[in-house]
Amino acid sequence: MKSIFFTSLSILATFLIVSTSAKPLVDIESQEASPADADKVIKYIQDPNNAGNLNPSCFFSGQTAVQTVIKGKTYTSKKSAESALKDFQASKNCRVIAEVVANAGVSTGVLTDADWKRISKAFADQVAGQVYVLLGKDIRKGSVWETDEKDALKNNAKVTRVEISEIETDGSIKVTGRTKATL
Repeated sequence: MKSIFFTSLSILATFLIVSTSAKPLVDIESQEASPADADKVIKYIQDPNNAGNLNPSCFFSGQTAVQTVIKGKTYTSKKSAESALKDFQASKNCRVIAEVVANAGVSTGVLTDADWKRISKAFADQVAGQVYVLLGKDIRKGSVWETDEKDALKNNAKVTRVEISEIETDGSIKVTGRTKATL
């Protein structure tokens, strides 16, 4: 009985030491804006010498309710464009915004939502040639794709072709017939 008590006491003491010395979780919503970091990324994006590190580019947004049948029973889960991005990016050999941010020497963790909006718009304004887009069937109203990236790509004269793919309800990814003009 004593060993259980002392083990429990030891675990509690360890927890208190760790929890009081650990840094508090960062509340992303209350982070101070980091204009210097965002400006550094935007400058990198706008530098013509970095065009090869931007193109071809990938954009992604949304999610799809995916249905899977196992032993005659249907299960539904969500597959986000972000979760499918790694394989999509590899198949298209394209650059994503997080990769560009890292190449600019900035940690993605220090950027606020406002920073991401500015950087994403700058990326969409500067990319050229072939652009790949991966979308889910459900795209959040007010997403960066809807508010900034889509129109920037449509208006970017340097973008010659946009290939749009969509996550299907079976989880597969299919190229749609949509183009730059019908984004």
